[in-house]
Amino acid sequence: MKKLLLFLAMVCLVSFASAQNVKESTVSFNKTQVSGYLANINGYTMDVVDLAMRTKLEKEFGLKSSKEGSYRAYLNQPCSVFGPDSYDIYYQVSEFGKKKNRTTQVSFVLSSGNMNTITSSNNPEIARRVKNFLNDFLSTVPNFAASQEVEALEAQLEKLNKEKASLDNEIAKNNKSIEKAHKQIEKINKNIDKSQKKIEKVDEKVAKKIKEIEEVQVKIKEAKSSM
Repeated sequence: MKKLLLFLAMVCLVSFASAQNVKESTVSFNKTQVSGYLANINGYTMDVVDLAMRTKLEKEFGLKSSKEGSYRAYLNQPCSVFGPDSYDIYYQVSEFGKKKNRTTQVSFVLSSGNMNTITSSNNPEIARRVKNFLNDFLSTVPNFAASQEVEALEAQLEKLNKEKASLDNEIAKNNKSIEKAHKQIEKINKNIDKSQKKIEKVDEKVAKKIKEIEEVQVKIKEAKSSM
């Protein structure tokens, strides 16, 4: 229970910290500067944050992506979180800071078309929705990262179970081969025993014949001596 409460407290802290890390700003967009939004989060790699954003936009909202320079683009598509209208959505994930204390940053641009970007100045309601969306997104990253780790571990476990099953089959196969070899050895040993007994009987017959020959030779000698 204590661990669960600690985990929930950590999640709340992450969510609170995330809320402080979304702001409107000028962002670099394909070698130009445009109005957009920056969302920062610590402790998660670019790959994890990028996949989390793609998953949210493409699986949760059903958007179709393309590439526009270093940005992922969702062009002329409605996204319910921003309202019923169609927008051009762009985002890019990058990093900054020292090696052991890197911050992952999402640069986000929302345009009504032809790079007419949405800001608090020209559309405060949609700008507010963008900030809420990014705050909500940052709060979901910890759970998303954890789910990715679980999926990776489950995939590793499945792979290990398949390897174990393969080894079990190999062992069973080898055991059958060993059992078959033992039976063949037993059969050979029995044949050896039978042959040995036959050899012993032949040796007995040979010894008996030699004895008979010797007795005959003795009788021949005795007969010669008496003549």
